[in-house]
Amino acid sequence: MTLLAHLLARSEEAYAAASRRAAELAERLLAPAGPLPRAAVERLLARARRNGAWPRLPREQRALLVAAASAHARLYRSPMLLSALRRAWLAVELATTRGRAVLAALTHLLARSPGLPHRLLRRGLAALLALGVQLLNHPLLAGRPARTRPPSPGTAAGRKTSTPVQPAGG
Repeated sequence: MTLLAHLLARSEEAYAAASRRAAELAERLLAPAGPLPRAAVERLLARARRNGAWPRLPREQRALLVAAASAHARLYRSPMLLSALRRAWLAVELATTRGRAVLAALTHLLARSPGLPHRLLRRGLAALLALGVQLLNHPLLAGRPARTRPPSPGTAAGRKTSTPVQPAGG
């Protein structure tokens, strides 16, 4: 194996590990902690149907959401039921731009510095959203400064035009 192939394989492994850790952190940030009221599950069900996550959910999660929303319980406290509902919550949340942005920011930051999960959580959701939206909009520019130099005169957006620019009036 060449050195380049070895380095590429190691970077892909590191990115996969960062992606798994980012999903765990995203669940802690996006899914509610503690017991869940039935009203929250009803809102989650409506949100999943509204934003298009419903057809992408696994059949078991869809059945769980429907059953939990139509049950007579006011509050869900069972640890096993709560973990299943949190996984469904995360799946619905990751179908939204907010969820994808948070996951992209966490993955990017963990891939760059894997030992900083406590600092990531202290940054706040707003900072993660800002970075995540930037990464979603410009994935190839991650970590690089944006181009700040304006286009030179006589060119259209920095590229040479096929015809020279003629002065006005003349």
